[in-house]
Amino acid sequence: MSEKLHNFQRNGTPVDAKQALWLRHRESVQNDLLLLPTKSTQKARKRKTTTVAGRIFTREMLEQTQGA
Repeated sequence: MSEKLHNFQRNGTPVDAKQALWLRHRESVQNDLLLLPTKSTQKARKRKTTTVAGRIFTREMLEQTQGA
């Protein structure tokens, strides 16, 4: 019974089988190289309009002034 348990723990591989090199380094690669960048501390702009003399100046208003 213990022989079957050892076979199960080795996933059925022979005792002299060696672990692949990439499997030994996988965890360090995942932790060091594949991390997502940290979130930006800058706040995103809320709107794409400009305030002119207390009014909101939209793209349409800008195009009207350039066309006239």
